[in-house]
Amino acid sequence: MPFTLQALYDEAPYLTYLHSRGVSDRTVALYRMGYASTGRLAGRVVIPSFDRHGMVNFWSARSIHPHESLRYRLPQASKDVVSNEHMVDWAVPVYLVEGIFDEIAIGPQAISLYGKFMPPRLALRLVERRPPMVHVCLDSDALPEARALLARLAAYDLPCSLVRLGTKDPADAGLQAIE
Repeated sequence: MPFTLQALYDEAPYLTYLHSRGVSDRTVALYRMGYASTGRLAGRVVIPSFDRHGMVNFWSARSIHPHESLRYRLPQASKDVVSNEHMVDWAVPVYLVEGIFDEIAIGPQAISLYGKFMPPRLALRLVERRPPMVHVCLDSDALPEARALLARLAAYDLPCSLVRLGTKDPADAGLQAIE
């Protein structure tokens, strides 16, 4: 169910969770976030991804409960998408990140891999659109995967760099820490 941002009782715990993660109401609206209070995704914030035409191509559902053993649920669908491509300006640098909250923290120029590996569709789009710089900004525990990703980007003759955040992840550091 989409957020109305009108202080409805049902929305309160979900918005409280998002606000605790530094997500503003403006960002909730920009990313067209919603929530599920019943069903398989109950107790989760749902964040859709849209292709370049504005059609949903994937989603991520994050539990708002801190002790949930399975924090994220993803659809049983291919991750071969360009996350929220409809917002990416290919004429300026882009940031490759692991998850949707990393993407949200950095902003519309960030593209979630929904993991640590670049999907083929994203590789193709990067080669076609040739942004001026591709910043690889994975969590600190993913240094080997980040280096492999840099090597792949360099093999495509794309300008790229590794963003190191120490022990923080992009969702905690935010855009100001990586610029």
